[in-house]
Amino acid sequence: MKIQTVFQILHKIEESALILLMIVMTCVVFTGVATRYVFGFSFYWIEEIPRYALVWVTFLGAAALTRVKIMHPRVLGLINSLPDRARRTALIAGNVVMMGMTLIMGSGALIMMSVVSDQLSPALEVPMYIVYSVIPLSALIMTGRIITITYKIIQNDFEGRV
Repeated sequence: MKIQTVFQILHKIEESALILLMIVMTCVVFTGVATRYVFGFSFYWIEEIPRYALVWVTFLGAAALTRVKIMHPRVLGLINSLPDRARRTALIAGNVVMMGMTLIMGSGALIMMSVVSDQLSPALEVPMYIVYSVIPLSALIMTGRIITITYKIIQNDFEGRV
């Protein structure tokens, strides 16, 4: 199987997970509001699921944004105004800094997961390391994508302007 096919499958899994998490958040919040205001009661676990799903959506969404190379427009204006060699150097330097930040984030999350390894969430009694496991996962995804983009820049296989 070609590496490109594997990446496409992983992208589809990532997108499907994000869509599923958003649907779960919407349905659970709707259920919570409906039971509270229509039936006058609320499930004790109804607030934890959307909270933890939002954490997962945040970090998986950040990883998804590295795939589509979203950059701030003002930064793009500055980088695109540079000559080709300087633009490539700026992009590589930015990617190295970003990769360093994702590695720091991932290693910090692994430390945090070890600290809360025996802690359970109050209502669902889910191990908290499962909730926090999305942070090193997203850091790993982002690091891999940054390496891929940087390799393309170095090989001059990047679309020139970003």
